[in-house]
Amino acid sequence: MYTIAVNLQKDRGRRKDPKSLTQEDTYERETPESKLLQKELRFELDCLLETLPEHYRLVLILRYTNQLSHKEIAGITGMSVRQVNNAVHRAKISLRKIVEAKEGQRYESLGSYNNEKSQS
Repeated sequence: MYTIAVNLQKDRGRRKDPKSLTQEDTYERETPESKLLQKELRFELDCLLETLPEHYRLVLILRYTNQLSHKEIAGITGMSVRQVNNAVHRAKISLRKIVEAKEGQRYESLGSYNNEKSQS
């Protein structure tokens, strides 16, 4: 079953179409605002994951979405446990760098907006 899921994820990664990402409601007891926020965060995370190389994206999804151990991931992907451990670590570092770069861009654009607003 995991092999099918892995192959579907690989196929999805080849398309590189962020509009094809699914946005699911996972919390029915929440307010409409929190549901919308959850959807937006999930969509943004999916887009960020799409920027990672396929093997990084795959191990992160298997590890944190499916709650699999490194040994189980190694069995599914054909990697060694050490390779899975390294891939998870490097994927988190790459994802952190992407998020930090995006946050910097957001604050830069916000600063330029505030400067334009104060000059007018």
